Amino acid sequence: MLQVSTAMRVPVPPSEDAVRHMQRTLARWAPVLRLPFRRWLRGVEIDGLEHLRGPCLLMMNHGCPPDPLVVGLHTAVPIQWLVTAPAMQVRYARSRMLAYWGQIPKHKLEPDTRAIRTMKAWAQAGAVVGVFPEGVFPWDGEAQPMMPGLTQLVRYLDLPVVTMRIHNADRLQPAWARHPRRTTVALEIDPPRTFARGEDIPTAIASALRVDPATARRWPVSGRRLAAGLGALLAYCPTCGAPRLDDSGDRLSCSGCGTRWEVGTDNRLRGPEELSITEALRRIRERVASDWGPSGPALKSIGTVEVRDLTGDLEDTLASGPLELRDGVLRLPGWELPLDDVLLTTRDWPDRILLKTRRTRVGLDLPHDSRALWTWAIARARGEPCESAA
Repeated sequence: MLQVSTAMRVPVPPSEDAVRHMQRTLARWAPVLRLPFRRWLRGVEIDGLEHLRGPCLLMMNHGCPPDPLVVGLHTAVPIQWLVTAPAMQVRYARSRMLAYWGQIPKHKLEPDTRAIRTMKAWAQAGAVVGVFPEGVFPWDGEAQPMMPGLTQLVRYLDLPVVTMRIHNADRLQPAWARHPRRTTVALEIDPPRTFARGEDIPTAIASALRVDPATARRWPVSGRRLAAGLGALLAYCPTCGAPRLDDSGDRLSCSGCGTRWEVGTDNRLRGPEELSITEALRRIRERVASDWGPSGPALKSIGTVEVRDLTGDLEDTLASGPLELRDGVLRLPGWELPLDDVLLTTRDWPDRILLKTRRTRVGLDLPHDSRALWTWAIARARGEPCESAA
């Protein structure tokens, strides 16, 4: 059994001095730090910057992976974001930067009281603390459900809530894309608000954060290798259902039927017909589900999957090989997990699906398979709502 350390870099501890130091650093160096981003970010339009003042709780829709950098460097406001714990692990280079700016690691699917107390401490020091209530990136800009515990978080922190929407980030770098494109984004920041006792906080936040891809503010987009990463997201051809798509350039190609899809900067596929990414995923799901028998969802991985036990301070590799879902059980050679034992599931960074049981947290690492398809199939097998393409 291979064990990998999950030790995290120690972030800057919360203090008023730390907040002032970060404010001075950004005020002085933000224009310089923004320079490398000009190769893929033409501009950032900001409306309502005067509302972004600590202490407050910032909530933002999750448009693309660089969201925190885009916001921090272009508002010049230091924000202590709640980030997924794997991004802070010492083996990742980006963890150095996250630790330097005092970002707050949190283990998903756990009541991570340490992380929430750290948020409280930063707020008491006068900082802006930030969270992405959706918890995951959308595949092509469609809003995702609010994560559980939002009401408890707002009530515990007892801070003014500032909501922010980012427009066009889904075209800057879609969640599946290997590379950012070149375009402009816009930030819309709302005035701080508080919530009355008994108010439906998740519904109010979801409404404030929603950015409809059909009506979002848009700018021209340019880029290269626009298809890169889309083969892993879809996994199967939307036309014939054959596995393993070629996504090496600007086209998505199927070796089974020979169909080619041009991938546009608007995240749409143009081939025999025009499809959005969500529509392509829906078509693939329907084709996969048409082969399921009376025992329910059945799926086999295209590539090798690793299963890791994430319960303790070390990642224990439990099994590696082809993954299969059948009869309500996930199986690899030498390992299996009945989905009746699973309490919660979610996606995690970078290519992981998390499953929480009463005793363990398990990670499925799928670098060559569609997390969208596997998340959906697992939800179907568990009898959960699964209309979203996430």
